[in-house]
Amino acid sequence: MTEVRVTKQALFDTLSSKWWILLLTSAIATGFLFVQDSRLTAEPARVETTRRLEGREELSSLVALEIDAQAFAPILSIGGEIARFNSEPAKLERNAANGFDVDLLVSQVPGDFNVVNREVTERNTVYSYVSVGSGIFTLTCTEASERDCSRALDIGVAEFETSRSAAIQASIAAVADILEARLMAVRELISASTSDTALLAQRQMEAELFSQISVLRSAARDAAFSFKLIDERVEPKSATVTSVTTSTYFLGLILGLIIGGLIILQFAVLRSRHS
Repeated sequence: MTEVRVTKQALFDTLSSKWWILLLTSAIATGFLFVQDSRLTAEPARVETTRRLEGREELSSLVALEIDAQAFAPILSIGGEIARFNSEPAKLERNAANGFDVDLLVSQVPGDFNVVNREVTERNTVYSYVSVGSGIFTLTCTEASERDCSRALDIGVAEFETSRSAAIQASIAAVADILEARLMAVRELISASTSDTALLAQRQMEAELFSQISVLRSAARDAAFSFKLIDERVEPKSATVTSVTTSTYFLGLILGLIIGGLIILQFAVLRSRHS
């Protein structure tokens, strides 16, 4: 085996003429590591977190007391509550209280139609329908941090439940106030009544109104609104950003210099053989 020694002059001449190999290999190695590392650490610029929830209005006290809870449906319309929650003033107030800015949006899944009347005539059958809102809601957050979105959704759910419960209670209490005014009017009639028959009817009406008011006051205290989570979905939105660290660039530079140095050394060996 022939021993080949690399002279300093051959190494210097090779390095002088092939120096660009070091730059090329360093660039290739750094670029390769950047691509590989960025694939592993790529993160979405924004994420959209959506929770699907079932809304439950706790009006069991009305049902137990034989009061039709559906009678309060026009008063307890949830559309205004959703509009208030999504409004810009509510958003600013919510972000100020939470200490961070997050966009929240609540919406109600489209409802259905119920048949309320069916009238049969000689020629055809006529149906009457009423629109019924769905009990399914979606609460959506779009933000850079999934953690911030999760926290904001928790706060938003609690806020909506509290606000909606207060609205239900206030609506039932408002009906009780109307009956209270009627009760006061009946008592004035009782005070001025001179007929025993009229007085008996008025006393009966007073007792019925008093009973209804007591029931409604009790129902207003117990009424509440709550959400039950159905599912949660997290989806990446917009472009992605990478979190490649400086250590990746440094490692790529070192590997490139080593590979380039070996190539230059090989050229120097060849030069030494022919010298």
